[in-house]
Amino acid sequence: MHLVPDFNLRLKSLWIERMLTLDSIPEDIEYYGRDDIARTGAFSDFTTREEKPFVIRRLAEMEEQGEDVSTLSKLVKTFIDERMKYEDEKLIAAPLDQDEVTEFKEGVLAGYRDYALAFSVFEPNGHLKTTKTTKATKGFLSYGWNQIQDKYGFVKDWHIGTIHQPHSYGSEIAESENKQVLESLFSKPSKIDDFEEWLKRLKRSRKSWFVVSVRTADWYMISDRKDDIGKQIKNDFSTGDMSFKGLNQVVPIYHVYDNYLPKGLYAVSIDDLGRLEIVDNKDEPIEISIDAYSDNERLLEGTLERQPDWLIEKGDRTVQEIFLKTQVRMFIKHAFRYKPKGKRSTFYYPIDDKDSN
Repeated sequence: MHLVPDFNLRLKSLWIERMLTLDSIPEDIEYYGRDDIARTGAFSDFTTREEKPFVIRRLAEMEEQGEDVSTLSKLVKTFIDERMKYEDEKLIAAPLDQDEVTEFKEGVLAGYRDYALAFSVFEPNGHLKTTKTTKATKGFLSYGWNQIQDKYGFVKDWHIGTIHQPHSYGSEIAESENKQVLESLFSKPSKIDDFEEWLKRLKRSRKSWFVVSVRTADWYMISDRKDDIGKQIKNDFSTGDMSFKGLNQVVPIYHVYDNYLPKGLYAVSIDDLGRLEIVDNKDEPIEISIDAYSDNERLLEGTLERQPDWLIEKGDRTVQEIFLKTQVRMFIKHAFRYKPKGKRSTFYYPIDDKDSN
């Protein structure tokens, strides 16, 4: 963890002197001694990348109250500018921590695999195909991100911590893909208004089924309702998994909140799943790259030439370049194509009870 350097001993001395006499900066000054304030790391508490950090806002309030803070204001702004300049220089020169990059990629992939029907339903039953190509392919849908992130999140031992939550990126991709698949798969189901008849219809075929619950709460499924769904449910309280008694299911009931499909229970035989095709990138279902602008001249120049609105707002080209060099380009892309079987057996039992949400 690095500290801001002692730029100028005279300035530092003046800083300490003024800090010790103004008990309002910080307001809990009694918790700080001279040695603590002298530590350059303390400046991080008062200077941030906000347009108007707390210390600046506080000085403005003091000025409005008639106090003469001109010398201190000038000093504080000098420290802020110097600190930012120093941090930018250190950040630009710092290499990416490849362990951090790898951990991020693995988290994204794990999030996708944990939630994707591609791996829990389609692959085990022979309905998943992988395509080893990165070229645009007709009919493929793409989902992902192409955006900037602060570089310090991928630099080792930086003084500002970052929580990336890579798992959420992967799970969001999986959930979006799942919804696309389910909306297509259950676009024209056979509607059966009686629950017992719906369940008997599934059991009579002796096939394996994939059952989906749309916008129906777990508690409703196991409650004692008039349609007696709960009496037919096997509930594993340790995992939360649910399935129907006497029905051959490839996975427990899959719960999804999808506003496109009408609320209720859906079922499809495994033979009628159709085919899901995903693009492989280096034997992985998601293409992920973290590129530092400071290390990639082509990426840097390309972004400077494009001049997106968010970059123009930063200032002139010199300021834009410095800003970009403190960033990374995060690129995450997943491409898939789903083709449902033409003639397929899908059955739908509607649940109209508003309490089931």
